[in-house]
Amino acid sequence: MIKKYRFTGETKRQYGIILQRIEAIIDFGDVKKGEKGGWIEKEDNLSQVGNAWISGNAKIFGKAIVSGDARIFGKAWIFENAKIFGKAWIYGDARIFGKLKCEKGYYFARKNKNWKIEEIKIDDESSVLWHE
Repeated sequence: MIKKYRFTGETKRQYGIILQRIEAIIDFGDVKKGEKGGWIEKEDNLSQVGNAWISGNAKIFGKAIVSGDARIFGKAWIFENAKIFGKAWIYGDARIFGKLKCEKGYYFARKNKNWKIEEIKIDDESSVLWHE
């Protein structure tokens, strides 16, 4: 497997967890080689496959996984057991996380009061909130 990013050596602490800044080592999607990314705890947090990317001051840590073509940017945090994939974009001050001991995951994000939010049912147990 060809890797798309590496750790830069820059670190910061978040709740006692050491996060590391990443840097693209190849061009992929609209990310260029040498572009600095956001902060992740470990390589398992951000897939080396696909176009998934984290930038700005965004953070991924815990058992969270970002994959596919998902984009995490701004000051967003992805943590605990959250799984972000497909073409999802998480940004701004959003905090997405999954409770470790819950049968069903709980996910939270902040919304602008002017947004019209639509709930889309996926199956009997799951739905997604959508804002266009």
